[in-house]
Amino acid sequence: MAVDPNALQQVIDKLKSSQRILITPSSPADGDSIGGALSLYLILRKLGKEPTVVMSDDIPECFAFLPRTDEIHQELEGIRDFVITLDCKDAEVDTIKYQVEEGIVNIIVTPKTGRFRKEVVGFKDGVEKYDVIVTIDAGDIHQMRELYDENKEMFEQLPVINIDHHASNSHFGNINYVDIESSSTTQAMMPIIDALNDTGTEMIDKDIATLLLTGLITDTGSFQHSNTTPEAFEVASRLLDLGAEQQQIIKKVYKTKSLSTLKLWGKVLSKIQYDEEHRLVWSVITTEDLLETNSTTEESNGIIDELMTNAPGAELVLLLKQKTDDLVSGSVRTNVDNVDGSAFAAIFGGGGHVRAAGFRIRGKGIEEAESEVIAAAKKFQAERLALDPGAAPKMEEVVKEAEQVEIQKETVKSEEVVDKLTRNFFEKEGEQVAVNEPVPVPVIAPVAPTPTTMPPIPPTPVTPPITPTISVPPVVPPTIPTPPPVVPQAPMPPEKTVEEKAKEVAEMVSQTPAPIVPPAPMAPITPTPVPPPMPTPPPVVPLAPMPSAPPAPPITPSAPPAPPAPPMPPAPPTPPMPPAPPTPPMPTV
Repeated sequence: MAVDPNALQQVIDKLKSSQRILITPSSPADGDSIGGALSLYLILRKLGKEPTVVMSDDIPECFAFLPRTDEIHQELEGIRDFVITLDCKDAEVDTIKYQVEEGIVNIIVTPKTGRFRKEVVGFKDGVEKYDVIVTIDAGDIHQMRELYDENKEMFEQLPVINIDHHASNSHFGNINYVDIESSSTTQAMMPIIDALNDTGTEMIDKDIATLLLTGLITDTGSFQHSNTTPEAFEVASRLLDLGAEQQQIIKKVYKTKSLSTLKLWGKVLSKIQYDEEHRLVWSVITTEDLLETNSTTEESNGIIDELMTNAPGAELVLLLKQKTDDLVSGSVRTNVDNVDGSAFAAIFGGGGHVRAAGFRIRGKGIEEAESEVIAAAKKFQAERLALDPGAAPKMEEVVKEAEQVEIQKETVKSEEVVDKLTRNFFEKEGEQVAVNEPVPVPVIAPVAPTPTTMPPIPPTPVTPPITPTISVPPVVPPTIPTPPPVVPQAPMPPEKTVEEKAKEVAEMVSQTPAPIVPPAPMAPITPTPVPPPMPTPPPVVPLAPMPSAPPAPPITPSAPPAPPAPPMPPAPPTPPMPPAPPTPPMPTV
């Protein structure tokens, strides 16, 4: 136990030597402060003392089931009395009466014998009603709130015993019994209760055990918080043996909530705000929220723990409550030990534990206070997380940038697919053109007609189309019942150049017997439809003789057929050519 043993003995001595003891639990009231104050009250009553419990706040509904809560006062009785004293050694009092005239009180004392003079009149305040003040679960004297604000002279004149377990305790008392290793103030009080017991019998009864266990359960979150220690379980086990109603505590504190409380919780939880960058979560309770839900600020106990549950990624959780138009209280919770909630609360004059703390802001409305607190929280987290406020991107900017990256990825992917399909298409088209498409030749100038016949055209591997439109009857090949067998082709000499082929075609045209009509102006050449690609060109079928010439013998190749020409590169696409005019059929011989 971290508490000074001398402090424990000083507390015991002072309590035993005092008769009229004022016990003041901290505000806001919770299970630990109420349970600790009432349990000490009952212990002192057993010792024959005259204790009084005074608390400025109302008792939260969830703790109204605790024993002796009806003996808690909200104001000091007689503490504001102004006492007038008379020395009666020279006179005996017969009657006392008073008169009020124009704001002046006249106190009339009538003696039986003798006479009262002004020299025997004295004045004093009522602070001497108490011998000592004991504060329970308060990290700072200002947590007494109105009780301290309105009676500062009393706290200055009387000795104060400070019993607490918060690490941020300011040691404001004349005697400071602060055990930071205890999970709750009620756990820290166990050595005091045992030391006060000099009767030889157990002083803790069922009611006292229930009060002490209430403080232990609520401050550990039913033994779920990180401040739960093995010693806490040992104390709880002892209190259960002494009759503490653990199931009643759990039912009333955690499982029973009024309709107004549920409405208030829903209102607050619906206004949760989350700053992911600073790992910060907060919400606000305004006076309008309390009016709409017909609830009180005391019903907000436990909401901040719900905020932590709904935002597990947050490190700093804040709940701001508007008490009056110019008073705001704040509750602080942290999810990790390396975030000191009491250090943040100290920015606004508050304190508490590392994982749980609180503060108050006076003279500001809820909106102004919220703005100030959240700005301080972001700065607090930015310094702790080493964030650069100027360089850190906003979350919406990060999301927008990620969306743009995804769009660009999809665009590039689509372009790659289109490019691949296009490339495959043109590769296939290029293969088809190289095998089947005629080789384009230059336009042949018109030749004057001569009365001659056209000799048979020697076979060539690929017959280029004749670009000029000639009024020569088309050559109709005879009907072939079955395709002739493919004769193995002998190697052909090197293929002629385009110029040589054009010259050869021109010579053949000059020998045609039919008059040649000058061609019409030529349009750009377009490929003619071609049959499916064939591995090798078929043998050339002999043409029928012309009318003016004797029948010609079947044409035999003067040389072995040439092998297929190598694939030519695909010709550039050209606009379509208008169809040629029909030609008269050529009579057969």
